[in-house]
Amino acid sequence: MASTSSTEHLRFPDDTILVIRRFQGPGARCVVVLPDFGHTVDEYEKLCVTLSRDATVHLLELRGHGLSEGSWSHVKQRSDVEHFLAFLRKSYSHIAVVAHGFSASIMLEREATADRPDAMVLVAPVFIATAAFFKMHRRVHEHPGPFHLPPVRVRTPAVLLLPPQSDISALHHVSGALMRKCGDGIERIAAIRDSLRALERETAIRARQSRAPISILQ
Repeated sequence: MASTSSTEHLRFPDDTILVIRRFQGPGARCVVVLPDFGHTVDEYEKLCVTLSRDATVHLLELRGHGLSEGSWSHVKQRSDVEHFLAFLRKSYSHIAVVAHGFSASIMLEREATADRPDAMVLVAPVFIATAAFFKMHRRVHEHPGPFHLPPVRVRTPAVLLLPPQSDISALHHVSGALMRKCGDGIERIAAIRDSLRALERETAIRARQSRAPISILQ
């Protein structure tokens, strides 16, 4: 059955309107897809169509990209993600996030917050961006020096999908997530879908364990 998609416009607290592509899927679960900086929603359509076989998918067009209003910045995108996830929590009890590049790094930064998604697949997170990057995109005033992702303990059930040439052993500042390598294109789409399914099973197991009766040792 072909997925049906629609385009929606959501007004954020600063009155900026961002574009959301919605791919209808079965059940009451939701997958949020967050593109990398510099990428538009059109590049993620095949992924969203595939993922919508299992759940409804919401694809966010980053501010300053495509038909979304405003100008991009790291700080603003983090705020956009916060508000978007809170908005979706009103309709879905289970939210998984698929984030790419800079968006994946922002999801790792959010691990210290209380409002986390139920599962994450993080594709090729950016672990360092130099001041030259932000200067090139006229955002150096927000990041006067290199942007480093600090050490983070991932508490959300998560899979990090890394490029084949990645040195996983060097990623010692990120712990608590399963790391695996994958290529691009169809291979990456399949890896993302498989990872989401595995994480769904894991969260279901955790939920059953949390409901299990507690034995008190005398």
